[in-house]
Amino acid sequence: MKVQITKDAKQWLTLAEAPVARQIVMEMKADEMSAADWLKMAANAYVAVSHECPAWKLPDIGWPEKVLEASAKIAGNQRVNDIWQNSGRLDIWIEGVVKFTRGYLEIGAYYTDIISLGNDETRDNLVRRSYTRAFAECK
Repeated sequence: MKVQITKDAKQWLTLAEAPVARQIVMEMKADEMSAADWLKMAANAYVAVSHECPAWKLPDIGWPEKVLEASAKIAGNQRVNDIWQNSGRLDIWIEGVVKFTRGYLEIGAYYTDIISLGNDETRDNLVRRSYTRAFAECK
């Protein structure tokens, strides 16, 4: 997966974190899954939660068909600590647009939240902690 260190991240990264951020970028290059693959996993969690928890009132936009756009960048996440060796609060923010059968979903989530998917509770937490913006197609 291609992970970027954005201009914005360069403003808040400290000198001590910069080598670790570069190490994360290099390690993630070897990851066989792309940002689009991770994004599709997050979109599937959104679908599961929207169908299982009607009280959340998430729009029913169908099922994920295709990832139209995906990117990954170094970000700070206060809920993590040393996911990679000496990484401190560094994480990867994955965001993009997914085409659904009846709409589109803009979604952004932390890599650590996506890789922890496994049961209903982690799916709920992922959807709670992620940025989602759904657009339903009009007939």
